[in-house]
Amino acid sequence: MKEITLEEYTQALLNEKGRKEVIHDLKELMNSKGWKVLCLYLNQEKDALQIDMDDINKEMGFDELQKIRIRLYYIKDMLGMPETFIKDLSEIEDTEIPSEVY
Repeated sequence: MKEITLEEYTQALLNEKGRKEVIHDLKELMNSKGWKVLCLYLNQEKDALQIDMDDINKEMGFDELQKIRIRLYYIKDMLGMPETFIKDLSEIEDTEIPSEVY
């Protein structure tokens, strides 16, 4: 698989064809075994953190509770990131600059 640079990625977002390619790549990621393994791990981590946070018998300071909340937030964000990114890319209008401007 060819590595993509930031410049190539930025250019891809400027037109519908490029965005569709990025969306395709993200969908391939979501269907990959590696992503599914990562999701399993993150969901286990999320469940364990939620159990810790909900345990009324466990002494926990505000700072520790806040760290758990922050970790939960980022885990949930990461799990939903490909779908959110696909949705956002699907809603972008073409921003290609007409050639006559140059």
